Amino acid sequence: MYYRAGVMIAIVFWALGMGLACRHGQLPRYFADSTTYIHWDPIRLPMYCLFVSVFGHGTWLIPAQTVLSLTAWSVLGWRVGRSIGVAVGICLALASTVFQWNLCCLSESLSISLLALLTAQTLWLLERSGPGVLFGWVLLAAFAGLTRMTNVYVLPFFVLPLLVRGWRRWMIPSIAVLTIYVLVSFLSDHRGKGYQRLTLTDVLLMRILPDQEAAAYFSERGMPLNDIVLSYAGRGTKTVQDQLFAESPEFGRWVDENGKRVYQAWLLTHPRSVTEAWQGLLYYRIRLPWAGKGVTLPGISFRLLWGYYHLGRAPPWLWGFLALAPLGISAVRAYRFQRIIPSVDLLSAALVPVTLAMAFVSYHGESLELPRLMMPAGLLYRVTLLVGLAAWGQRVKTLKIQIPPWGRRKTMKPKNSNHFKE
Repeated sequence: MYYRAGVMIAIVFWALGMGLACRHGQLPRYFADSTTYIHWDPIRLPMYCLFVSVFGHGTWLIPAQTVLSLTAWSVLGWRVGRSIGVAVGICLALASTVFQWNLCCLSESLSISLLALLTAQTLWLLERSGPGVLFGWVLLAAFAGLTRMTNVYVLPFFVLPLLVRGWRRWMIPSIAVLTIYVLVSFLSDHRGKGYQRLTLTDVLLMRILPDQEAAAYFSERGMPLNDIVLSYAGRGTKTVQDQLFAESPEFGRWVDENGKRVYQAWLLTHPRSVTEAWQGLLYYRIRLPWAGKGVTLPGISFRLLWGYYHLGRAPPWLWGFLALAPLGISAVRAYRFQRIIPSVDLLSAALVPVTLAMAFVSYHGESLELPRLMMPAGLLYRVTLLVGLAAWGQRVKTLKIQIPPWGRRKTMKPKNSNHFKE
């Protein structure tokens, strides 16, 4: 009875969100790189191109992205907190920072929705085992990985909580994640060479060349470091890159042949890269990207923006405590009383490395439009907080309150007597 009532309330919340979101008919906003998705440009991963091919890039694109977004966040909210979770998920989906991507012909909307569904499916796989649930997880992981390159690097951390549930639940997802990584790397190296060169050169010009220590490291590994190259330090646009490659062809050859390998080695061998990504997350989680430019957002989106903004202002110590402490408490109780660790505790702890990995890849993957690129990491920061709060709520709900002896009511026990015997 209570379950059915919760389902009905959740459906009402979802329908209310859809009513608030779909009031404005409009064409999606197009950008310079939108055409690369519409025309299946080789530099793009195929999933969003397929999505646009199915729904078109006209009047049906916004409704399709909006329905998927609100449904994905409703599903995640239901898995974490039932009908209350659905209400919170709808509020997140309607906040302007998240909702604005539904109005654009860009891959952000599909990517964010798939990550929300994958998070929900991970929680379901922790709670239930079965071929259908497992196949759904693998399918969502493949869709998310083939939508945006950054997603590939966070997929392994969704497998971490499955380790606790046994090899049957983590072996197949691990193989699937490895396969997705190999496939995406192949597509990036062979089809997306132009985009890879563009983003890597931006990072070299904007971050590496102005840094004497980093520039010396790259110079020792073959990067040309003459007066011509140094004159482009701190400049990072496509026009600037074309001029640099024309004046210094050897720099372009080095970027194509060795740039990616040397840059990855630099990131993995210098701990400061982790610190910089963490500082970038803390900064850009409250420096939100544009909203309402060239599109018409629902009025509720701007009213919910206040809550979205201030939720991200939660300090890092509180963020880590809410996400990780429930797992620590449950692990101690599981060791002492032979109990199973709750699935939501495992998920909240797993979202910490997911968020950090997303911040690391987004921050170091490119150097332009960082408020836009760091937005998924900022969103995951907020989701981790909310899932951690739900985990704490379950701890309070299941807490057994011990009544002291002097507070217990005395009950009269019948004495053994033969009074009623004949």
